[in-house]
Amino acid sequence: MTTESHGLFKILLIGDSEVGKTALLTRLTDDTFTESFISTIGVDFRIHWIKNDEQTNKLQIWDISGQERFREITNAYYRSAQGIIILFDVTNAESFDHLHIWLENINQNASNDVKKLLVGNKSDLTTERVIDYDKAKEFADTLNIQYVETSAKNSTNVEEVFKSMVNEHMLTALTVPTEKSNINNRSHVKTIKITKAINADYDILLKLLLIGDSGVGKSAILTRFSDDSFTDSFISTIGVDFKIHAIENDGKTAKLQIWDTAGQERFRSITHTYYRGAHGIIIVFDVTDAESFDHLHRWLNEIDLHADNNVKKLLVGNKSDLTSKRMIDYDKAKKFADSLNIQYVETSAKNSINIEQVFKTVVTEIVSIVPSTEPTNTSVNVSSHDKMLKTSSGLC
Repeated sequence: MTTESHGLFKILLIGDSEVGKTALLTRLTDDTFTESFISTIGVDFRIHWIKNDEQTNKLQIWDISGQERFREITNAYYRSAQGIIILFDVTNAESFDHLHIWLENINQNASNDVKKLLVGNKSDLTTERVIDYDKAKEFADTLNIQYVETSAKNSTNVEEVFKSMVNEHMLTALTVPTEKSNINNRSHVKTIKITKAINADYDILLKLLLIGDSGVGKSAILTRFSDDSFTDSFISTIGVDFKIHAIENDGKTAKLQIWDTAGQERFRSITHTYYRGAHGIIIVFDVTDAESFDHLHRWLNEIDLHADNNVKKLLVGNKSDLTSKRMIDYDKAKKFADSLNIQYVETSAKNSINIEQVFKTVVTEIVSIVPSTEPTNTSVNVSSHDKMLKTSSGLC
């Protein structure tokens, strides 16, 4: 049965590692709880429908890693969030003391009118509590935001937290379009901003995407490139994954934020958001799978609909080592790439063939738009129009 959604909300869960963000989200979406703890790597997300005031709302809920090492990446998720739930653990004074850090992240990265809610989790652990209700409530009052205590374990106030965030008095819902998007309605004034560093360990910061059908080897290519490792086991990417990797290009160090997007249809509405601000998109198909090649037109249409106008594209045929199983020959794929006026490269993540070349090729094409006399900390306009897409890191 299809759930009719009247409002669409993007909500973030933030806070220190181990405060129970994932447990809260799992309790809401699956009504389950486990005592075992596994740190969120980067980000995770769930889609959940919730009925509030007779209206069914669709929530895109993003579970943001609390670990410092992911902070640079996760900061990008604050933009366009309508609501942010800030969690601490009532049994952990340090997680309460760190709230100012999370609030500063919101101030620096979120929109000015984002709605905030403070949540004290693990309220069931009464004998271990170190932050009492009154202290937390007083802190929330100074910020002019609501405070709620929850127990993911006992399912106390979990749904109430999210209902508060979608209450008509707190958020203005984004209306879900009823008509199919029209490529001709796409903005043609977006530009790609390339961040060039001062006093950093890199000269330029770029955002790249890997897209294509599930099973074509996007994650394998990324893992081979970043970790120089390979496994034959296949696990579908859930939503998105990412890696950071530096590469030398023409005497310059380019820091790459590489996003591996799920190829499965059920994640399409989420992964669309990652196209914005991308400098380069690598479209991958499997040379042993004719269907993945036939589906390239769908992925190209996704780029046309959601990416910036002059994003650089590269076509990659992966699994070139499987010669006896090949169904798409080189000439056919090359001819297709030529018709799009983009380059074509064949790779083998297993045998590490042309993996680095793929990323060097994309970086070279992107950097070619930067004038040689360009000063640092400037924005490079790659559009025929002069309105700038405002972003400091190239992330959406």
